[in-house]
Amino acid sequence: MDGSGDATELLGMGDFVVLASSLEDGERYVLVETRCRVVGCPTCGVIAVGHGRSVVQVRDLPMSGVAVRLVWRKRLLEAGLTTRAAKEICRRVGEDGHSVAQVARDFGVG
Repeated sequence: MDGSGDATELLGMGDFVVLASSLEDGERYVLVETRCRVVGCPTCGVIAVGHGRSVVQVRDLPMSGVAVRLVWRKRLLEAGLTTRAAKEICRRVGEDGHSVAQVARDFGVG
């Protein structure tokens, strides 16, 4: 399969593109990845920056009696910070003495 719309529709998952499919040891492996699109923080709207992909394998429903394993090339995203947010983080940790972990949780970053 070549990532065509037909292969993607077969899975019924519109946000994914099928890149390849193979039958190995009686099991169907389907390589998929999420479509590239602009993603932002739902709270502040800062646009996330892509940092490659990781591979996650999950079982799916059998197809024509054959077990299916989706090999998902999952996007890794990092949300950028505005200068204002970065300064506030530094102030809270440096001046106010808050823990880095607590401030990270407050701002929704790692």
